[in-house]
Amino acid sequence: MPRRLSADDSALPVMVPRYTRPLVPVTADRVRRLRERLVQALRDARELRRTAVSRPPQPDGFAAQVARTACELCEGWCCRNGGDEAYLDGHAMARVRREMPDLNAGAVVRLYASRVPALAYKDSCIFHGAKGCTLDRSLRADICNIYYCKGLTAYLRSRRRDSPSVIFAGKGDDMRSSAVLVPSLPRSAGDGGAD
Repeated sequence: MPRRLSADDSALPVMVPRYTRPLVPVTADRVRRLRERLVQALRDARELRRTAVSRPPQPDGFAAQVARTACELCEGWCCRNGGDEAYLDGHAMARVRREMPDLNAGAVVRLYASRVPALAYKDSCIFHGAKGCTLDRSLRADICNIYYCKGLTAYLRSRRRDSPSVIFAGKGDDMRSSAVLVPSLPRSAGDGGAD
């Protein structure tokens, strides 16, 4: 169970940025620009369909818990440059077409347009909604599935990544922190398995 950080804790600090812009209505012009980008990316995908790569694996175990907590506290700093194109390109569309062969190009465009939230964060990705990305990982651009900010990258490469950790998001007076995250102890064979 997470606990609050106290002065004498030796938890590994994980520092991440934080996105603090307000939510604003998504305009019809933004959706039009997204559709135009998708049409071009689908054209580009025709040549790339055979060479498209699969999505890389996500962290698992305790590292996944730390990454998920860090991203929730950050609230999408890495999404801020996604704009109306959401980093979507021919490689992403080739992967989507390969994974969803029953959808024609028009259905793919409609699928993405249906995922645009009514409200998105100002000056950020069109899919950056109040509860994070409105796209499933399978629909996101490749960069969105592999990118981690400097602080999270340092944690994921750390030799101490199985140590108790605490996440700090933001800077100055606009800092948030998590409770101390503690890795689960492996169950022994005689536990009986009841939680």
